[in-house]
Amino acid sequence: MLTLTLLGFSHIHGQTISWGNTGASTAWYTAANWSPSTASGAWTTSNVAQFQNTGTASTSGINMGTSALSIGAIEVTSVRTRNLTIGNSSGTSGNLTLNGATLNSVSNVVLRNASGSTLTLQNNETGSGKTMEVALGNSTDNRLLLDGSGNIVISSVISGTARPLSVSGSGSGQLTLSNSNTYSGNTTLHSGGRLAVTNTTGSATGSGNVQANTGSVILGTGFVSPAAGGAITVGSGAKVSVGNSSGDDSGKILTFTPASGSITTTFETGSTLEFDLFSGAGLGDQSSIVSSSDLFRTGGSFNIQSGVKLRVSSSMTGFAANDRWRLFDWTTLGGNAPSGTFESSLMELPALTTGLEWNLSQLQTFGTLSVTAASFAAVPEPTRAVLMLLGICATIFRRKR
Repeated sequence: MLTLTLLGFSHIHGQTISWGNTGASTAWYTAANWSPSTASGAWTTSNVAQFQNTGTASTSGINMGTSALSIGAIEVTSVRTRNLTIGNSSGTSGNLTLNGATLNSVSNVVLRNASGSTLTLQNNETGSGKTMEVALGNSTDNRLLLDGSGNIVISSVISGTARPLSVSGSGSGQLTLSNSNTYSGNTTLHSGGRLAVTNTTGSATGSGNVQANTGSVILGTGFVSPAAGGAITVGSGAKVSVGNSSGDDSGKILTFTPASGSITTTFETGSTLEFDLFSGAGLGDQSSIVSSSDLFRTGGSFNIQSGVKLRVSSSMTGFAANDRWRLFDWTTLGGNAPSGTFESSLMELPALTTGLEWNLSQLQTFGTLSVTAASFAAVPEPTRAVLMLLGICATIFRRKR
């Protein structure tokens, strides 16, 4: 098993070593592939491995059978126009230690992508049968910076006792975590931080608490599962979007639940929770059809403070009375019904035709949103109304005489 360890120090300004091979070579430990030339034993804990657009390779393989590796950080610059995948090129176990560096004036950065392409850390550089574990080692922070439109994808397991992870950036890219991660530090999303969780088991964010701050987004189809007694907090100006940001054509499930015991999930004033409806308009009750809408599944306590926005989007037309979709599920995992309520004045819901309205009465008792016939004040029939008007006119006329 290859272990990728991310260790960080607050103020490291190490030498930048840039990928310099102009061909298709992918071997990290070939000294001539780097500028300045750097052999396997010459890397230091403060070096930044920088990838610009030199050469044609789209992967870089670390041969752990040759030597373990300890550097500061990995950076993909804004000039790069192709994806980069970094993985183990050997069946031999080994450690890649990232000690952190100050990049773009941010301390403790372990990974930075300023390009429009994707940076991926995965088990295998190519092929199969190799494993790369990403172990966070910095007790202060392990910052991932997304300063371009390109993403960072980590499909390797991330580990590290009491090692925090944070995400921020000035770009539109997002961090995707797709494995069951075991690091026990907190996860913090700062402004510009977008975290997509796509794991199918365990917890994408390890066992620590999760804090989404103003200008950040949590999205995806995976599991966020702090340890017992932990917390997931969606702060003012932060957003949770069930499912993927684009490309979904059917309902997805995003789960916030404890690994064991109980946790508290809180949406603070000014935060937003988003869903999509995909199918079933005009077909009645869709609440048992998972593909018809996104579903937010929770375990533990679920708190909704005043002033939280609920946004439900759909491209469907043809809504009809008695249509129903399930947006929330707290029963499957033994969680509690939400405390607090969504305010109707802050809701954004799909438009309905005249005579229909959204029924919110079961949203926080059964987790469902439905369509019902609109309630109108009684209006007299036209003939009756005309007769009443004539009667009033006649009365006025007699009084004038």
